[in-house]
Amino acid sequence: MNKRIVALLSLMFCGLLIDLPTNIAMSQALPINTILKDGLGGEKSETKQHELPDPLKLSATWWGYFSSKNEDDLKGAIEAFTKHVSEQIAQLPAEEQKQYQTVVNQISANLTAYEAFKRKSVKKTSVAKIVIAQQYSIKQLIDLMHQERDLEGNAQRLRLEVSEYEKQLRALDRQLNTSLARYLEMTSTDSHRFHEGLNIIQLQTDAVLIDERYKAIKIELDGILKQLDDVKMVMGVAVNSLVTSETEIQQLRDAINQSEQRMQELSAKLSREQQFAALMDSSGTKEDAAVARYRELRVLNTQVHLATIQAQIVLYKMEENLLQLLFDGHSDNEKAMKMVRRYDKELSELNAKAISRTEQNEIERIRSTELLAESHADGEQSLFLRNIIQDRSNLIQDTSITLQRLNVLIEDSNYVSRLTKEKVLALSGGWRNTYYKARLFLSDAWKTAKESTSTSLFKVGETPVTASGLVRFVVVLFVSWWIAFWLNKLLLRVGNRNGGDKLPAFYLTGRLTYYSIILVGFLGGLTIIGIDFTNFALVAGALAIGLGFGLQSIVNNFVSGLIILFERSIKVGDFIELQDRNLRGEVRAINVRATIIADNDNVEIVIPNSELINTKMLNWTLTEPHRRIRYPFRVAYGTDKELVREAVLKYAEEVPHTLKGIPGRNPAVWLNRFGDYYYEFELVVWLTARAVKRPNSVHAAYMWAIDTALKVNNIEVPVPQSELRFRDKSAMAIKPFEDDTVEKSFKDDLREVQLSLFKKSD
Repeated sequence: MNKRIVALLSLMFCGLLIDLPTNIAMSQALPINTILKDGLGGEKSETKQHELPDPLKLSATWWGYFSSKNEDDLKGAIEAFTKHVSEQIAQLPAEEQKQYQTVVNQISANLTAYEAFKRKSVKKTSVAKIVIAQQYSIKQLIDLMHQERDLEGNAQRLRLEVSEYEKQLRALDRQLNTSLARYLEMTSTDSHRFHEGLNIIQLQTDAVLIDERYKAIKIELDGILKQLDDVKMVMGVAVNSLVTSETEIQQLRDAINQSEQRMQELSAKLSREQQFAALMDSSGTKEDAAVARYRELRVLNTQVHLATIQAQIVLYKMEENLLQLLFDGHSDNEKAMKMVRRYDKELSELNAKAISRTEQNEIERIRSTELLAESHADGEQSLFLRNIIQDRSNLIQDTSITLQRLNVLIEDSNYVSRLTKEKVLALSGGWRNTYYKARLFLSDAWKTAKESTSTSLFKVGETPVTASGLVRFVVVLFVSWWIAFWLNKLLLRVGNRNGGDKLPAFYLTGRLTYYSIILVGFLGGLTIIGIDFTNFALVAGALAIGLGFGLQSIVNNFVSGLIILFERSIKVGDFIELQDRNLRGEVRAINVRATIIADNDNVEIVIPNSELINTKMLNWTLTEPHRRIRYPFRVAYGTDKELVREAVLKYAEEVPHTLKGIPGRNPAVWLNRFGDYYYEFELVVWLTARAVKRPNSVHAAYMWAIDTALKVNNIEVPVPQSELRFRDKSAMAIKPFEDDTVEKSFKDDLREVQLSLFKKSD
């Protein structure tokens, strides 16, 4: 790599030394960059003499030997070069002569073609100036439109050729630079030097021919573009110079009548061809199958001819509409626009038919080619079958030509349609012009959107699904969801207004209604798409299997949610407790996948429905909203029990959570048992529905009330007591204290021991 870089730097340096003689190609900077700059064979200085190119000693200006020659001397120079190189090849081993001779022949052919280009001396072709007339008929305008279309097609073709030639020239540039770098690295005694020199000469002659063709195509393209500009200018004038007469309009009407008669004849012929095709049996011999396919092809050919005559009638009617608009300046513009919209719709249908028929004809062409190949391979094939195959080919060719004419008629009709719309806008003033522009814009936008969304994206069974079908499906599903959402919300609001007891019933009704409307909307959307439910049953079966494996947990939670709703073991508003999770809270919602529970800290927990089915759960409000709670407390022995009961009941009834006025559910105080040093009582109260769902705050409220009742009535709360006795003459004998500080410290320690024993006993 370093050697190659040094060689290229040497090449650039030697290019500055103009007078320095070169025996080897140290300054061979010519190849493609110099060629492209000078035009690949541009004229060189006539005063400088160029030596005959030698593959072993290519000089910097070896191409000048050919480019400096005129048309008469170039042929002799080519012969001299070919002879010289052939003599060099003759000195090589026999096995290499054939290889190099092929390269020399290719170089000679390139140089001969170059000579032909120089003799031809391509010049810019003069384009005849188009004469602008005073008036134009609709036929002349359409002829100009055809001319414009042909010129645009030729210009597009030439642009592609120019682009291709530019790519080839860039590729040759890279190849020449690579070959040149290898050539410069070789010494004069290198055995591959002759081969690399011939390769450089061949590449450069290839580049010469491509550049000559490139220049010729560019000249032709410039001429076509100039002619195209002239045609467009004349068309602009012709559009504003259209004239007509009653005779021309009457001729169009006569042509319409004749075309309609022809259309009736083709319709009758199509009916007969379809009957004949239906009677054919393609399951018999090869001849029977071939005849059946031939009859089907005749049906296709007749359909294409019928579509072509229909397009011709539409074109005539559009021309009549335009000419009537031009002839009568007071004609009804609104009527003209309606006619245009109707004809545009017919053109859209004919265009769809043209696309479909073209695809069918291409399939038949491929099939005919296969049959023709089989007929050549099968030598014993009957003459009748070969004639059928030949007739098929002729019919396919006729169908292709007719399809081309159909497409031309459709394009002409579209042009006349646009021209009519422009004329209507020009003849309409004020607000009508704005009105027609808005209608045309919306009509074109709708047509474009409809065409773009009518393409089949995929199939469900045998039903093609388009983008517009998917949009309709999504709209139906969205409307169903919107109705279900607000209806469910309305039922919940009604349930809340009628009281908490009826809320679960309204919630169940709302959820079932929600799911039902979504399901109906989903099936309705599938129906709008056009999916057959017989096929959908198969798809649903396969989908169910997939759900069983891939979405098992989701389906499990969904079914569990339905079980909860119908079984009603849990309802919205219930207060439940999950013992495994140490969780208590109120049920806020039972959704498709999970249930939402809110604890007393207003923290919402999402629990999967399947977990509520499979785990142990306490429902504090399953059958009724009230619940009885017990709060134990202790008093010292010797306390009046009646006083305790009256005091605690008095303060308990003042707590707002206590249920009152229901027989058998009044608060009570029970003596439970006798302790070591205390009576043990229980306050038994029935809580209100709201208090049941607030266990922590309710517990605190009743504890507060019990403590207040005992303190107000001076009822002693027992505290455990312990006595420590020490025997005389024991190891822990107590000696009298001489210091008050030590005695105080001992008493503090003793008090701490007593408190610790009290805590253990409690």
